[in-house]
Amino acid sequence: MPLPLTLLPPPLSRISRGATLTGRRTLQNYHWWWRSFLTGGASTLYLFIYAIIFYFRRMEVDGGANLVLYAGYTLIVSIMYWLATGTTTP
Repeated sequence: MPLPLTLLPPPLSRISRGATLTGRRTLQNYHWWWRSFLTGGASTLYLFIYAIIFYFRRMEVDGGANLVLYAGYTLIVSIMYWLATGTTTP
């Protein structure tokens, strides 16, 4: 397993726990797990936007097909990252 994926879950778990437990579970709100899942996976948005900015500023490729392939694979990796970080929260 890559090093970032082993170092990332403990802090994300604590951040999500703090974001969801501040009054959410004590009010008998049974939708707290969605907030926890979204909080843990929120860094995925940054990852995807950074990858698209990287494509336009740093990569020297032309053509619409390259953009579609890059954006598609980046979206797949971002969704996998979201699932990995969102499901490690309590």
